[in-house]
Amino acid sequence: MNQNQRRQRGLELLFLAEVLAAVVGLGSFLPLPDGVTGLLSMASMAGLVLMVAGLNTLRSQNSSYRAAYRLTIAELVLAFVGGTASAFAGMVVSVSAMLQVLTVASIGTMILELAAMYLSCGGTVELIRPTAPQAAEQGSLIRMLIPIVLVVGLVSQALYLFSLGLSSFVSLLASILQVVCQACYARFLFQCRKLTGAAMPGAGE
Repeated sequence: MNQNQRRQRGLELLFLAEVLAAVVGLGSFLPLPDGVTGLLSMASMAGLVLMVAGLNTLRSQNSSYRAAYRLTIAELVLAFVGGTASAFAGMVVSVSAMLQVLTVASIGTMILELAAMYLSCGGTVELIRPTAPQAAEQGSLIRMLIPIVLVVGLVSQALYLFSLGLSSFVSLLASILQVVCQACYARFLFQCRKLTGAAMPGAGE
């Protein structure tokens, strides 16, 4: 696999990961049957695996992809540890303790997920800027949206954790913003994959 094929493959995997993330995010605030909710959980894990695979394919291209790859691995580990700890708290302590542990773990995974997306988007912008500066500017705008999504998400989690008012509204707003951001990033990745059909200068060439 040459450098151009590696870029195309990596961007395709990232695109599929973001599509799954957007679908899972959309399903999180819709009234769905339990069976569908279980499928969404599986889709979420599949999206994480695709993200790791895509970033692993692209990490030789620049330092942003390498950092995003490490953060995504950390997110996977934290998701597993948080799920295990919350289940243990539910069995040994109380349901309330389980929910608190789960919320704290969710805050950590959200930070890691959005930080990885920020770095991944930056890596993609860096990758295509030499041959497609206009598309790179679109990516830069999407990247600017990610910290806003993170701040709103943290506020919503804090409101829920401390049982403060407006938590439901802010949580819905955070979910909508994150889905919009993921959909925009998926569209950007789809465009970038097509742009890499032409030879691009980069690492290893």
